[in-house]
Amino acid sequence: PKLNLQCQLFMLRLSKILSLFPKRTFPCIGRAFSSRGLKEKVLLQLDTLKDAQGLTLIDSKIVQDVLVEENTGKVDIKVEVSTDFPKFRRKIMETLSSVTEISDLKVSLNPIKPEKANEKEIPENLRGIKNIVAVYSCKGGVGKSTVATNLAFSLKKEGKKVGLFDADVYGPSLPTLVQPKDGKLLLTDMDPPQIIPIEFNGVKAMSFGYGPTTGKSAALRGPIVSQLVQQLLNNTLWDELDVLILDMPPGTGDIPITLAQILSISGSVIVTTPQKLSFVDVVKGIELFDQMKIPTIGGVENMSYLMCDCGKIHRPFGAGYLDQLEQQYGIKNTYEIPIIEELSKFSDSGTPPVLVLPDETELCQIYSKMAKDLIQELQEMNEAKKTVPDVFFKEDDNLVVIRRPGEDDCFIKPSELRKKCKCALCIDEMTGEPLLDPNKIFDSIYPISIKPLGNYAISICWSDGHSGSIYSYPRLASEEIPKVLKVRIQVK
Repeated sequence: PKLNLQCQLFMLRLSKILSLFPKRTFPCIGRAFSSRGLKEKVLLQLDTLKDAQGLTLIDSKIVQDVLVEENTGKVDIKVEVSTDFPKFRRKIMETLSSVTEISDLKVSLNPIKPEKANEKEIPENLRGIKNIVAVYSCKGGVGKSTVATNLAFSLKKEGKKVGLFDADVYGPSLPTLVQPKDGKLLLTDMDPPQIIPIEFNGVKAMSFGYGPTTGKSAALRGPIVSQLVQQLLNNTLWDELDVLILDMPPGTGDIPITLAQILSISGSVIVTTPQKLSFVDVVKGIELFDQMKIPTIGGVENMSYLMCDCGKIHRPFGAGYLDQLEQQYGIKNTYEIPIIEELSKFSDSGTPPVLVLPDETELCQIYSKMAKDLIQELQEMNEAKKTVPDVFFKEDDNLVVIRRPGEDDCFIKPSELRKKCKCALCIDEMTGEPLLDPNKIFDSIYPISIKPLGNYAISICWSDGHSGSIYSYPRLASEEIPKVLKVRIQVK
């Protein structure tokens, strides 16, 4: 039987102790541990890392699994944490840098979120929320909070019951973007007291910035901030909502990971700008949310262009990367937000522009379409997935099967599908040029797991250790990916 990591590490520790004795003392055990492979070296290095309680990362089960390809030198470490994932990832990468046999090192998050949240696991104040949508970015200053706010009020204009939660404790933006006349938070007489959210034009809003302040900067550590955000979210009386918009803090730190693990987030909207650097960080964010099994259902490029009085469009920051976002990750709903003076003017005054500008203006039209697309996307996701095909691996024939009731099955060779991967490791993010050598993909490759990402794509982990492959359903059905045989399936 396969030993778990704790048992494997115990045996290695024992071998280190026995190595202190003369070889003739324990000749059999000495021969058993005389040579160490790559995995043993990795485990011994990980044994030097400890958590805040003084336990090694393996003993504390922060490191859940260590996958090693001895012949290629590839190492994939699965980590399970609720906070400080970037810190643990950096420490592991630094510690294992001394193992020269490692050719490719990955440290990925093993989510602790259940497939379907139990009613008892959902805090009482969140049980009336039908959908939770996270608006996020991996770089500050891209206008994420402005997008989240205007999207929330555009959803309200479509007749939905909407809430807006500012999850940024260090730099809350909502009190600037939404300034009601009476902006004081009220507490109920319940035990424990519950928070009554600010309400502005029918949207319920909550932010750390609405609370009483001392005029001093908040100096809080990551785990404390995550707990504070959870309490603020769970203790707010949201009542019945069609959609709760989460305005995530920038980056991939403690708060986004914690909220993604404890909440049943329906989907996410990524906000970026046309610059290359912003797009690189977008890729990190999409891949993180994919690991958390949260589909990215919309992409917004802010400050995308400037409309001249003469009618000509100028792009001061370049053409942008929305096309690549759609091609690589199958995100069909993408939007360009122009640079306009009114956007900054009304946002700074505390009133979302979509409430002030006429509905026929370009900005209001964009956000209206964004809101309608989001409603449609959530509706399709909440249905019985009748429009989403079933994609699975048929081991006996070594084929990936795409099945829709009443239609012909599509069969794809795993090797052909692997060659068509467009992740950041297989396609250059900037130029779109292929990085993957198709001659290095063997016919024997097969998918270890196939997981749906909302109603727009699937994510595949491969037997060669690659785990970043995302294929949209339209792309799977297109001629770009070769099919081998079609068989009519009779569905009764």
